[in-house]
Amino acid sequence: FILAENDTISFQKIDQFKNKKEFKSKSIHINTIKRSRNVGQSYFTSIFTTLISFLYSFPIIFKIKPELLIVNGP
Repeated sequence: FILAENDTISFQKIDQFKNKKEFKSKSIHINTIKRSRNVGQSYFTSIFTTLISFLYSFPIIFKIKPELLIVNGP
């Protein structure tokens, strides 16, 4: 999983998922990145935070080489 570092809801959902008896994997890897835009953040400053988010994201993507990405934002 790759999550924004302040995404507490997704962390809770992952904990719920891995505690289910149907879950057979021995480990879950969670990588955190900076959020590209916070709620209420101006569009101008989001340009810079999005660039920072890219800098955090690209090394993770090239390292783990996922077969599928499911995203819900920019």
